[in-house]
Amino acid sequence: AGNLFIADTANQRVRLVDAASGRINTIAGGGSVIPSGTLPATQAMLPDTHQILLDSSARLLVTSGTALDRLDQPTGLLTRLAGTGSFIIPSDGVLATRIGFPFEGLGLAVDSVGAVYFSDRFGNGVRRVDPRSRRLSTAAGNGTHESTGDGGPATEAGLSLPGYLTIDPSGNLFLADHQSSSSIAIVRRVDASTGIITTFAGGGISAPAEGLTATQASLSGLAGLSSDPSGNVYFTLDGPGQVFRV
Repeated sequence: AGNLFIADTANQRVRLVDAASGRINTIAGGGSVIPSGTLPATQAMLPDTHQILLDSSARLLVTSGTALDRLDQPTGLLTRLAGTGSFIIPSDGVLATRIGFPFEGLGLAVDSVGAVYFSDRFGNGVRRVDPRSRRLSTAAGNGTHESTGDGGPATEAGLSLPGYLTIDPSGNLFLADHQSSSSIAIVRRVDASTGIITTFAGGGISAPAEGLTATQASLSGLAGLSSDPSGNVYFTLDGPGQVFRV
């Protein structure tokens, strides 16, 4: 509808600029209640509101501190999806609300059914939160700090400091894998139908350039990852200050 959502970090709230009127209002945060279940969004305390994302049902996902919340816009109700405020290593099958949401403002994505994916950097994996049960499962990574496993199941692959995430219209998951360095990265792809992981971009020795095969490029300073409705993947690099499209 053209409305603009703003993560107002210092004011600990989410704000909406109405496309028709141009007026701005707080739609979440600014309150004094620490969310634990469902409550009116403007009563919630949302420290360090960092990233917001719309899911396929136009519900707003909001990260704050070590937590992830979902805002239903028609009702104005906020529901805690993940995080307790203390760090507990995620494990499959547990309720996402029982873990400390290990989020650093990097990896967050949502698929067509409303499942939320986040990067567990310390656990070297990507986790999935079921939209109905709110239980966790592993989408990629075996917990080892290494970039291995191409051609095999994503859940058996090694990941190193996974960061940015995006999901294309076919449900394929793309993730930034920083190998053994925080400055050099590769982009890996998890096939939605087979669960097989491969390297999609990076891992080469050449500077990114027009027409270059993506896996021949060296990705230094990866600073963003996204996809479009046609399935093209975009990434930004800090060094050259450019946006590339694969």
